[in-house]
Amino acid sequence: MELPSIKDRSRPIFLLLCAVLGLAGVLCFKMYTNYNDQGSRFGGEDGGSSIQALSDDPDWITSYAATTTSGSQLCLMLINKDPEKLANAEIVLNGFQYQSEVGLYRYGNDHLQGITQENVSAQLGNLRLTLPVYSMTLLILSRSG
Repeated sequence: MELPSIKDRSRPIFLLLCAVLGLAGVLCFKMYTNYNDQGSRFGGEDGGSSIQALSDDPDWITSYAATTTSGSQLCLMLINKDPEKLANAEIVLNGFQYQSEVGLYRYGNDHLQGITQENVSAQLGNLRLTLPVYSMTLLILSRSG
């Protein structure tokens, strides 16, 4: 089942999901199924391949990762479950050389209206970011070369 655009509130499935999950639940689900309103999904169109993602503090930070089937992109989902504290994340990617511009999509308490998007610059081997309280952050890294 494909989640309709958040802008299309006339579709019955959207109304059903909002009723069952609330708008916040729908947007969390959307982070995996249509994060950019253009049909892009976590792991790519066919779901890609799940890869191991570890957190040093799994009680408060959860991480998931997948590559697209072609291996051209890495999707990394970081979830800060702490209701009171920002989390500083240092991301180590073994064996994946990425371009310096990284797509960042975020949903959380600091912006409840919808998913935000920005591009951030990252140096190879030095990917650090701050995760807002109660937030989901999706990084889209494109393979270099």
